[in-house]
Amino acid sequence: MALEGLLTVPPDASGVVVLVRGGGDHGLSPGDGAVARALVEAGLATLLVELGPVDAAAAAERVVEAIDALTADAAIGDLPPRVARLPVGCLGAGAGASAALRAAGARSQRVAAVIAVGGLDDRPSGEAPPALLVVGDDDPEHVAALAREWFPRHVGLSHRP
Repeated sequence: MALEGLLTVPPDASGVVVLVRGGGDHGLSPGDGAVARALVEAGLATLLVELGPVDAAAAAERVVEAIDALTADAAIGDLPPRVARLPVGCLGAGAGASAALRAAGARSQRVAAVIAVGGLDDRPSGEAPPALLVVGDDDPEHVAALAREWFPRHVGLSHRP
């Protein structure tokens, strides 16, 4: 299983956040970049996963595959071995929010927390990690600030100023 996405791992990473990008846009948007920078500055690795134009079930499966690939690719040496042991969080906006919530539920033993910005609350019934549902606020700087504060607290990591 090959990891598909843009992975940034700071030297002192204490967790990894899968940033789920919905829709057909390609490349890092200014909003994605602001959120990714804030997370990296907080000592978290980021993995940007682009969903493309797929239905909700296929989108969630792509995120599950990305989460699984973090462990599998580290095991075979394609990623640093420590990546396999990092706590995982997911963050999605719009169509990516639903995929992030579904994937987090499907991998609740691996995913410690999720942030969903807009989109539908598609959390599966049963065991699921803590979720922060952000409604009516798509300002990238505010989402970045929320993510920088929320993920370290809920993934069991120490906060960095």
